[in-house]
Amino acid sequence: FRSMRYAINKDMQMKIKNLLAGMVLLGTSTFTGNIWAADWGPCRTASGDPFIFVTSFTKNIQNPTDNVTGQTYPDFYQWALGDKYSGVCECPSPNPTEARPTLYKTESTLAAGHNSTYFKITNNLEVSTRVYIANVGNVQVPFINKSNSQPGRECDQPTFGWTTGSKGQLSLYIAKPFVGEQNIPQTIIVSVFGTKKENVYSSVPISQVLLSGKVTVTQGCELAAGTSLDIDFGEYQAHDFKGRTGQPPQNVQKIQKELTFNCTNISDGVHIYLSLEGTPNAAYPSAISLGNADVGAVIEDGKGNILKPNDSNSLLEMNPGSLYEYVKRKVTTTITAYPVSTTGKLPAAGDYSGVATMHVELD
Repeated sequence: FRSMRYAINKDMQMKIKNLLAGMVLLGTSTFTGNIWAADWGPCRTASGDPFIFVTSFTKNIQNPTDNVTGQTYPDFYQWALGDKYSGVCECPSPNPTEARPTLYKTESTLAAGHNSTYFKITNNLEVSTRVYIANVGNVQVPFINKSNSQPGRECDQPTFGWTTGSKGQLSLYIAKPFVGEQNIPQTIIVSVFGTKKENVYSSVPISQVLLSGKVTVTQGCELAAGTSLDIDFGEYQAHDFKGRTGQPPQNVQKIQKELTFNCTNISDGVHIYLSLEGTPNAAYPSAISLGNADVGAVIEDGKGNILKPNDSNSLLEMNPGSLYEYVKRKVTTTITAYPVSTTGKLPAAGDYSGVATMHVELD
């Protein structure tokens, strides 16, 4: 009795396995052969999965003042990947004289942006996409039932040569200013669907566009309005400089200046330095030339260190302050300027002047 029950169970198992095998074969044939239905219907790739287009971009914003809410860069990036895939659509009973153009729909699963054509790709950036449709051109996403105006019968067998999704354009919108750099991870920005009948689409796209990228804003500083860099050393007697090589004249009046710079897009941890560029005095290179071989001008930082002109190792680190209005910093420092004797000799009488350029460097 037990062996008989075992034989029955074994026979049932064999029948179930054969049935499953038949189901697998049936499922495979629907992707590789004809797709006939009661009516025209949706399209899909030959594999049944979306064909993936991968693209990336780099955008440099050269003007720091453009890093503001509402700044738009229309059609700043285009992709034309050239890849093709095989597609097939549902058609009614086979009739070689029947043909219809393919209709397309596009969607984005990204969160809505500031208007109906923009979608959020980061907290700071939004993108707007246009996808190329044959015989039409670039069409603004999202859209539905956009015809390629080319009747065809892609239902008898999967047809190779589909390209929708392989070309398009991208616009960029700054939703919120940011500091330094924004990295965009690989993100699906648009899904493309196809059909032979209006509003009848598969739930599975025929293609998708995956985008990654990087947007960098140039960092910059400029002297705050109202800050004067003119320094008047006043008048001295020639004998005040005698025998004082590398030293200030007797009764020197050191001039102190508070400098303020408005800086943008400076990330936390970035060091901001001030350096000098100018013609050094030939006899005493730590001083800026004033047009007289025997005198020069010295600039010190707040700790008494001389800022030597044209010396890459002579830098004044400035206080970067804290961020305000998302991207701005008020950078401050103090310098001290005074004349020095460069030779210890009596300088000739006269008016003397010199010029130096301040550079702000970031590290």
